[in-house]
Amino acid sequence: MIDHIRLGGFTVRKGVVWASMAYEPCEARFPSRLTRLLALEKINLPFFTCSAAGHGCAVDVAVEREKWDKAATLIADNFKTFRLRIEKRGVIASVFPHGRNPSIAANVLRAIDGAGAIHYAAAQSNSAFSVLIGEEKLQAFAEALFTCFRFRAYPTVAEWESRRAPVTVPKEIVASYQEKRPKVYSLDWYEGIDLLKLENRPGSGGTAAEALESMAADGETTEFLGGGGPPPATLTLAAASSRKATGLVLDRPYPVAVFTMNGPHFGDRYGIAAELMNALEREGIEVLAVTCNMASITGIIPEDQVSQAIGAITACFEVPLVSRAYSKS
Repeated sequence: MIDHIRLGGFTVRKGVVWASMAYEPCEARFPSRLTRLLALEKINLPFFTCSAAGHGCAVDVAVEREKWDKAATLIADNFKTFRLRIEKRGVIASVFPHGRNPSIAANVLRAIDGAGAIHYAAAQSNSAFSVLIGEEKLQAFAEALFTCFRFRAYPTVAEWESRRAPVTVPKEIVASYQEKRPKVYSLDWYEGIDLLKLENRPGSGGTAAEALESMAADGETTEFLGGGGPPPATLTLAAASSRKATGLVLDRPYPVAVFTMNGPHFGDRYGIAAELMNALEREGIEVLAVTCNMASITGIIPEDQVSQAIGAITACFEVPLVSRAYSKS
C-alpha cells in the first residue's frame, strides 16, 4: 500500500435516502423501468448503479430526502419480487481525481472496512471515486481515509471538517431548464477488455483492496469499477488485466466495451439515467453494468454491440465527439 497518496479533494453530499435493491430472478427491464418511473415523477438520482449479481440484478440509488416518500410509493406499487434495504440517512462521499489508479479505490475500500461499514455501494466516474454509506459511518470513514490520502486543501480530518461546505443541487437549473436532447461533452469508448468480479467478504474489504493493489503494481487501470447490493457488496470491474491478482474472477468469456459520457447537466436534473437505459433497451443492447455519479455515466456492454449502442445514444443525446480506443492486451 502507498502511504498518503496525494489527491485533490474529498467531498460529501448529505441529505439523501439510499435504496439498495436486489431483484431475482434477473429481469433485464428492471433498471430501465425503475429509472423511467422515477424520471416521470421528476425525481433526480445523484447516485445510481446497477449490475448483474448472481441470478439477479443489484441496483443502488440515492434520492433527495424530500423526494423519498414519493419514490418509496412508486417502488412499492410497481415492483414486488425483490429485496429492498433503506438507509434514510445516506451520504455520498467522493475522492478525486483517481486517474483510474486501482490504488485509489483500494484505499477507499480499506477506509470503508476500517469504518465498519459492511453495507456500501461504489461508483467510479471520469473524475471521482464515490461511495454510498450510512451517515453514522461517515466520521470513522473520514478518519480512516486521512490515514491513506493527503488532500491539498486540508492536511488533517479536523481541518477538512472545519472547512467543508455541503454539496447541493442547483435547483434553479432543474426547475427552469430541461433539454429535449441532453448535451454530452463526449462519448468515449474503451474496447476489447475483460469483465471481472471482485470477490469480497463481510468485514474484509482487504480481499478486493489487495486485488486492486496487485493490479496497480502491474501498471493496470480500472476502466469501470462499481456495484453494491446486499452485503457483501458485489463489485464489477472492467479492465485490460492479466488477472493474476487473487480475488479477480472472469465474469464473461468474451470481451466487453466500456463507455463514459458526461454533460453540463448530468447530476443536477432528473431523467438522464432513464434516457440512457431506455435508449439501449429499445435497441436490444445488453447492459452489463452502469454507474451514474459526479456528473458522469459509465457503462459496460458486449463489445460486438458498440456500433449499435453509439447509434442509440446519439439518437437521444447531443454528442459532438465519439472516441474509440482498443486494448493492446
